[in-house]
Amino acid sequence: MRFFRAVAALYERCDSEAALAASAVHETFLRFGLEGPAHGAWSGAYGIMPDNLHLFVATDDEKMALANWMKFLKNMISKGLRLAGVAPPHWQKTFFDHLLRSGESYSEKWNYVRDNSVRAGHL
Repeated sequence: MRFFRAVAALYERCDSEAALAASAVHETFLRFGLEGPAHGAWSGAYGIMPDNLHLFVATDDEKMALANWMKFLKNMISKGLRLAGVAPPHWQKTFFDHLLRSGESYSEKWNYVRDNSVRAGHL
């Protein structure tokens, strides 16, 4: 099992202020996270910002590759965005991930994510 910090960003032309701030998007993300363990993925701390999503996820590579999990997550949130009236395309094609190694602290990386939100004025 590997533990990642992943970042998915919206397209700049997407109305991101309205997009990820929609409560339907957050509810979709929560439902997706609850279904994850059945597919080999466990969501941890996360931060939803106006133009991107920061999250921690552990995956069982025998059940689900991180890239596939991210694709499913983006698809589920895109459905929520369409229901909220946000026209596609929504996501950039790629995402950033960082494998947390044994010497790295989850809390250290979470503080980095949280501090970015604070600096951007979202918390």
